Amino acid sequence: MAKKVALIHPQTGLMKSGYYGFSWTFLLFGWFVPVFRGELFVTLLHLAITVVTFGIWQVIIAFLYNKQYMTRMLEKGYVFNDTEQVNEEAMRIIGVQKLRIMTGRNFKTIFYSYFLRSLKRFSAEAFSLLIISSLSFCCSIKHSDFSLK
Repeated sequence: MAKKVALIHPQTGLMKSGYYGFSWTFLLFGWFVPVFRGELFVTLLHLAITVVTFGIWQVIIAFLYNKQYMTRMLEKGYVFNDTEQVNEEAMRIIGVQKLRIMTGRNFKTIFYSYFLRSLKRFSAEAFSLLIISSLSFCCSIKHSDFSLK
């Protein structure tokens, strides 16, 4: 059973409802759920996959949809705006950890750990991003160094 948690975007003040847990709504209504939540691209993607898999996708994604939706909202900048207990439960179930604002060397540690986590999920793309980011942090090359003389 999905549980509701309030979300807010700090810059715009826009408030939305997020959900975590099994999505009965997606199981029953399928690709209409992203339509109601304002995700057109996700709607088209789910519709196409549901048609190709003859509806089996709808049963499988019912277990995952709310977590994916919440992840997308958090990546867009939304933050939890409910009671502390509800926020902590949602973070635990979704797999989000509280991060303190850090600067300097600690920022680099968070930056590298983010790419190492990504490396486990998206090996080829994350590896190339890790290499590029490592080079940009380790080397301080100016644009003028590459100019033709």
